[in-house]
Amino acid sequence: MSPARHASTARVYAALGSALCEPTAALLDRHPSNPLLAALGKAMVNEELGATFEAAFESLWQALDESESVEDRLEKMQIEYARLFLAPPRPLLSPYERTYRGTTASHADAEILEAYRAFGLTVHPDHRDLPDHIALELELMAHLRERGMDAESTEFLKNQLSSFALRFAADLRAATASPIYRAIADSLEALIRTDVEFAESTHAAAGKNHE
Repeated sequence: MSPARHASTARVYAALGSALCEPTAALLDRHPSNPLLAALGKAMVNEELGATFEAAFESLWQALDESESVEDRLEKMQIEYARLFLAPPRPLLSPYERTYRGTTASHADAEILEAYRAFGLTVHPDHRDLPDHIALELELMAHLRERGMDAESTEFLKNQLSSFALRFAADLRAATASPIYRAIADSLEALIRTDVEFAESTHAAAGKNHE
């Protein structure tokens, strides 16, 4: 994988990790400082990624309608975030790997914490959520890509993240009427699909070279 592809996908992973945490104003403005808008825009000009993110970028751009203030948009997103992920007694969506893979809490915690340790990371003591939250796993992928850890990122993608991220994206898209959350779901799906396809094609090419 080229350094340019590493950098482009790392930015999108990091931005999506932030986008799937509690909403902030930074994500809701049509401005170059918007991390997801910027990451998708830079990925679009990467020759290796081609048109992968064009539809997601256009969806997000349209969703950030400038006729609405950032403050009003943030209030709507906070309400929608609570409805999707926090509403008692049981939220509409689970952002946790364990839910999709059907693993026990103890197994899920042990597996993901071991992955973090293997890559030299720990969960911050102030982090109050479960360690297999999709936002944390996306941040881990960003960390690996930023450091050019190709084999490690491919292993984590295949063994853990891709096992539930596409289903989560589909569930998010189905559960929300928010154009911003739908654009986030589109971005996540595009990223995981293109990375899995790239990993599979690279593996197939390597196999042919050894024949």
